[in-house]
Amino acid sequence: MQYGFYFDQSRCIGCYTCIAACRSWNQLGPEAPDLIDIVTREEGEFPNVSLSQLFLTCFHCSEPTCVTACPEGVLVKRAADGIVVVEKPELCTGCELCVQACPYDAVKLAGGAKTTILKCNLCLDRLAEGKAPACVAACPTEALDVGPMDQLVVKYGNLRELQGFADYRQTRPSVIFRRQGTTSPVRG
Repeated sequence: MQYGFYFDQSRCIGCYTCIAACRSWNQLGPEAPDLIDIVTREEGEFPNVSLSQLFLTCFHCSEPTCVTACPEGVLVKRAADGIVVVEKPELCTGCELCVQACPYDAVKLAGGAKTTILKCNLCLDRLAEGKAPACVAACPTEALDVGPMDQLVVKYGNLRELQGFADYRQTRPSVIFRRQGTTSPVRG
């Protein structure tokens, strides 16, 4: 089984609630990097201009380049659910090879007494309790969902590309999209 994200670009309003919820749940201090990025894209020319958002985090890729790039084995892709986790943070040397390998800028460096890496772990503690990850639970427009990829495909379709999103064919990120300007499915 492979867990992944669904992102509905037509619902995202760029409010950053997902980022705030993630920071709060993971108790990230003010010096820590965000584990989610919202990229705003403006397209067209006046008077035909459109604005869209792109949700970026760790997409727990089927072929995670961050895992293979790490010479110390700090990152691991879990067999049971496909979630990529920082398993051995004490082994991190701060070489940044995993950071450079990720096309989604999902692996972040955290400073302090010892440099280490941070990344989304899909709120494993919340999933274990049957709860949605903090970002999904907090989204006021229901632009996010998480679940087994086969279920997400049945529920939302199989769109894997959006304008501005890195080529998915190398890493095969576990994410399904709905484009800006399309009708959103009813969530249930």
